[in-house]
Amino acid sequence: MSTSPRLQRRLSIDDKRWAQRANNLQFQELEHVRATAQQWRVGLGALTTLLSVSSVIAAPNLADQLTSGWRLLVGALAFAGLLVLLYGTSEAMRGAFGLPDSATAMTGERLRAWESAQARAGVRALRKARAGCLCGILLLIVAAVAGFAAASAAGGQLVEVQSSSATYCGRLRDGTAETVTVVARNGSVHTVALADLIAIKPASAC
Repeated sequence: MSTSPRLQRRLSIDDKRWAQRANNLQFQELEHVRATAQQWRVGLGALTTLLSVSSVIAAPNLADQLTSGWRLLVGALAFAGLLVLLYGTSEAMRGAFGLPDSATAMTGERLRAWESAQARAGVRALRKARAGCLCGILLLIVAAVAGFAAASAAGGQLVEVQSSSATYCGRLRDGTAETVTVVARNGSVHTVALADLIAIKPASAC
């Protein structure tokens, strides 16, 4: 029983071009990985700088509205977020520039193996950079939400209360008809009788 011969489809010009392009990719793999990592390095560096400056500007005003426990927690979260962003930036830099190797005589096979290893290392570093970016931003968001939530919960106007025995600075809380209550930054509560009150005035910071 005879079988008909298989019909082989002729390669079109487009097929040949795509095959040639696919063949050339192996010579550009490392270049593409490092170019992508370079863009991430620049972006992460700019983002880290922007968030660091914003934290320095906003931190003093927000810290005045928090008790010592909340200040410690929010500060730790923000610091951890910035450290993770720095880690992501360093990994992106590693992916963009690689690490120096010992000098060896290069052959075609050694060069192929070296570029392949460098490309794989660059991809791993780029993944770590992306993870560092996401985790760092998440930590900073958590720090900001916790800080503003704690500040809102604290409430009350920042005042300085002077009595006959001492001067207190903190947030004014609801007292009684005969007392004034102030919560200091460390969380301590001070109650001053109106008979002992000398002066009470708004304060910009304590």
